[in-house]
Amino acid sequence: MNLRTDLALEERENRNPKGPSRGVVINKKNIDNTVITRIEIKNQKAAEGLKKPVGRYITLESEDFKLSDPESIKKASYLLKSELLKLMKDLSFSSALIVGLGNRSITSDSLGPKVVAKTMVTRHIKNYMPGHLDSDILPVSAISPGVLGITGIETNDIIGAVSQKLKPQLVILIDALASSSPGRLATTIQITDTGISPGSGVGNNRGEISRYTLNTPVIAIGVPTVVDLLSIVRGGNPDTPDSSYEKDYFVTPKEIDRLIENLSKIIANGINLSLHKNIDLEYIESFIS
Repeated sequence: MNLRTDLALEERENRNPKGPSRGVVINKKNIDNTVITRIEIKNQKAAEGLKKPVGRYITLESEDFKLSDPESIKKASYLLKSELLKLMKDLSFSSALIVGLGNRSITSDSLGPKVVAKTMVTRHIKNYMPGHLDSDILPVSAISPGVLGITGIETNDIIGAVSQKLKPQLVILIDALASSSPGRLATTIQITDTGISPGSGVGNNRGEISRYTLNTPVIAIGVPTVVDLLSIVRGGNPDTPDSSYEKDYFVTPKEIDRLIENLSKIIANGINLSLHKNIDLEYIESFIS
């Protein structure tokens, strides 16, 4: 049985930790105490080997993501902006929809809704009061569609209906992920242009949300906030025998509320800075407040 993870980096580590993988291009560098790993899965055979769709995956890893001081959050926000712009550089868009996936009532799953609450939502202002914002500010809308158990509606159906009505030229998804390593909880941000399947990391596979299902470019941003107990018991060894109960339990850090607050600021800032030109964190703070 494979270790459970949503991270392309961990899938690659768990399946082929040392040798090269045909059809997979990997580049790693360290910037200001943050390890950035870029993985590109170039063909379907490689995708099947890693059980991840063809596309680009950028992983940022830093213990500094746990720090709550304004300078650390600022540094991480601008670093995330830089990596988002790399994924956006080949896209042509003049509007965006931000989607915060997850359950706001469960702290470890509340990352998406908390990011949406910190997003610069501007579509209504651009539509009804166009003179109040500079041309550099894009029309941005945002939703937190909730989860199937609360709404009775599949998340991809909600997003599909909203996208069909609003016709955004870019969709950005934010979701909490699962990791196979406790050390990566709240210290890792994954960005990908392949979309997402909500709940896949905890075994609740929902419908895919991607450029193929929405007919719109999609960027997904995720942070691992839980690790299943089985992965901890195995200690990174997928050959450890299963027990009767460990696969049904998930573990999250005891300070997860503070960590989610930090990371929601970093991700919201990174999104705001990358979508709107010529703004800074002071502008974002004044807009949100």
